Amino acid sequence: MVDAMMDQMYAMKPSDVDPTATGKPGDETMGKAIAAEDPYFRERMQLSTKAMFDAMLPLMDKMEPTVRDGMVRIYARKFSVEELRSMDGFFATPAGQAYAREWLLSFMDPEIVKGMQGFVPEMMKEMPAIMKKVEAATAHLPPPPKTKVTKP
Repeated sequence: MVDAMMDQMYAMKPSDVDPTATGKPGDETMGKAIAAEDPYFRERMQLSTKAMFDAMLPLMDKMEPTVRDGMVRIYARKFSVEELRSMDGFFATPAGQAYAREWLLSFMDPEIVKGMQGFVPEMMKEMPAIMKKVEAATAHLPPPPKTKVTKP
């Protein structure tokens, strides 16, 4: 899913993202501009994303009990005992078990991924305005410390 979203971003031109850009004919895509600077960027990003997700799985396993406890408190606050009993009854049925198995996985289904990909250009167009709001919201803070970048 991340790769598909990144591919869509790479296909965009700077003028697609920033409405104030000149949008000159022949503007190269972000993917071409990035590749000109670093031909290994896409591979590095794919490997980095995979390594990050692989490393996060054990952390998520550790977090699961805490998340489960939080969900218990949320459900207790948002649903009545009768509603919870009704849900429990539903999830005890074959249909409820099938739904529970598929619910989270459905967010990775191509139909959902396709819909989310369609949102990327809109989000990228809005990003300059969003960043201005972020800047305004944090204007009272001192700037972040500068980090020194060292090459290996």
